[in-house]
Amino acid sequence: MGSTKPRVLVIDDEPGIGRACSRLLSAWYTTTYVESGEEALALIRSGVRFDVGLVDLLLRGISGESFWRAVEEIDPLQAARLLIHSGACSVTETSFMARKWPRTVRKPASCAELREAIDAVIDVYGRVTPETEEQVETAQHAA
Repeated sequence: MGSTKPRVLVIDDEPGIGRACSRLLSAWYTTTYVESGEEALALIRSGVRFDVGLVDLLLRGISGESFWRAVEEIDPLQAARLLIHSGACSVTETSFMARKWPRTVRKPASCAELREAIDAVIDVYGRVTPETEEQVETAQHAA
């Protein structure tokens, strides 16, 4: 049976950080961890939706900005639910963040900081229609 917890997608190309965030947040949220923007896009293209996406801005293979633009083309509301979780950023990335992604959590962040930011996104946009874990797993295996 599907979870009633909010669903959070964790995207980080550093497996140690991504898995740790996913495990830490799993006490409060149903988390899905992927290592690349391409994996996350495949999930979103397949119709899987998340209450919040926690995105490392400096992903290998696709930049956070390119990822955001691709998600915006697929589903603008899903793009609005994206939350940056990143460390060092260039001036260009910082400018993009200020325009498109006002919700940012700087690495390293405490669990309380992550939860506050995630809950703020959910407060603004509400919850997406819950999907069962089987649908998420099926989409992940197909991606």
